[in-house]
Amino acid sequence: EISRLQSQLDESSIRCKDIDVENDMLRKQAIHANEVLLVARNQLQAMTAEVAEKDSRINTLLEECAASRKSKRDFESRLEASGEALTTKEEEFQKTFSTIEFQLHEVHSQLQLFSADAEEENGNHSISMS
Repeated sequence: EISRLQSQLDESSIRCKDIDVENDMLRKQAIHANEVLLVARNQLQAMTAEVAEKDSRINTLLEECAASRKSKRDFESRLEASGEALTTKEEEFQKTFSTIEFQLHEVHSQLQLFSADAEEENGNHSISMS
């Protein structure tokens, strides 16, 4: 009977050691996962700041567009009232307006690409933690 109990005790001791090894491995994995999560969080915060900066730039360009449109309307009214020819000033304005619209389109495209990259990066971190 004592021999049987000693054998069971030995088996239990081995299982406890196996469980301790597995717990250590899981603890190390959890620490690594937390480190990956911290890096991902920091990257996401940096990306969020960049998105906010680009969003601010878009808003500025939109305001410039609106101001340009208003300026164009005011200018056309003055020229029409005074009977002056529009051609030269209209061409200059169109060039400026086109440049602003092009810049707005470029910044908007960059923001979309950046947002897609941020979503992809966030997805990659989620996968690596699984």
